[in-house]
Amino acid sequence: MKIAYIVQQITDEIIKQRNNSKNRSYAGLQKSNGIKKLLQDCNYEVKIYSPSIVSNDTKKFFKSFYEKDIFHASVLDRKWLNFLSTIFSLIKELFKNRKNFDKIIYYNYSPEIAIPAFFCKIFLNKKIYLEYEDGLDKNEGLRGEVYTFMKFFAKILSDGYILVNENLIYELNDKPYMVANGVFDWGLLQKAQNKGLISNKKKIMITYSGKISDYFGGYELLDYIKNLPKNCELHISGYYWESSIEIEKYIKENNLKNIFWYGLLDDDKYNQLLKDTDYFLLLNEGESKYKDTNFPSKLFVYLSTLKPTISTKKLDYGLSKKCYKYIEKVEDIKKLKLQKNDFYEFKEIEFIYNKQKEDIKKLLEQE
Repeated sequence: MKIAYIVQQITDEIIKQRNNSKNRSYAGLQKSNGIKKLLQDCNYEVKIYSPSIVSNDTKKFFKSFYEKDIFHASVLDRKWLNFLSTIFSLIKELFKNRKNFDKIIYYNYSPEIAIPAFFCKIFLNKKIYLEYEDGLDKNEGLRGEVYTFMKFFAKILSDGYILVNENLIYELNDKPYMVANGVFDWGLLQKAQNKGLISNKKKIMITYSGKISDYFGGYELLDYIKNLPKNCELHISGYYWESSIEIEKYIKENNLKNIFWYGLLDDDKYNQLLKDTDYFLLLNEGESKYKDTNFPSKLFVYLSTLKPTISTKKLDYGLSKKCYKYIEKVEDIKKLKLQKNDFYEFKEIEFIYNKQKEDIKKLLEQE
């Protein structure tokens, strides 16, 4: 089977040509590469069609081109026209290659990705599958209204769904679906299997990365800092939000030498952090408006290191208890028996991945 996968793919090459790094999402790129590998491991042929959007308002026109098996759409870098031009370019290329793919997977229901998929469904009679995550329609103002409108048609026209989170099942109609619950970083997995991620730190190193805000468990993170065992270090990287100020203040006032604050890290420094870490920390979303539709994508990066995750949320993803240490209260971290280089076996990941392959084949191959 041949699959056309419509998804934003901001690569190093496209950044070099279009200077659109602000449109890049590391988690998004990793996710689309993971889905692509999942499809290829099912013996499907996959070609990516990327909007590769530019929003610098330079008034420049960027031509479409192929980068291996990725088609980067042409785009006019002008407000609103950037979306219209890239939609037209994607539709044109998909129609031109209509005999070269059987089905379409499209990522979420943003207009520049969903509209080309809708055209292929209506005019080419191709089956389309929505890879659905997050709550785009929860945005406020005109943006939220546009997403709500797009979501309405996505539900009508899609033949099935690839869900990032089982919590999203309640939003669906009676169409078939599979739950992916994230994808793995195979480069990290290979390093972990070859014992290339062993930490040389003296103390047990715990890492938290992500948004640090009231909505994403910022004050819960502060409680961890207050209850951190003396034989542990806590390393923090991520976005700097409102509760970050109180956390920084507490660290300085108490002269804590075992707390390390980095802010956003580039890829090389973040990969070094993954190598040195013994345990990862995953928090609840607090009061986030996306908590019912979001998925902790960092979890699958953590799992790809074969190192355990300390979590305050229930992880019901078919994972072995070896993969995580669940604690009900933050002060319970003192009771955990933590040790250096506490790896679990690859078979825990293999089980999840084989189930993903089985489910996605069942979804795409049914008539």
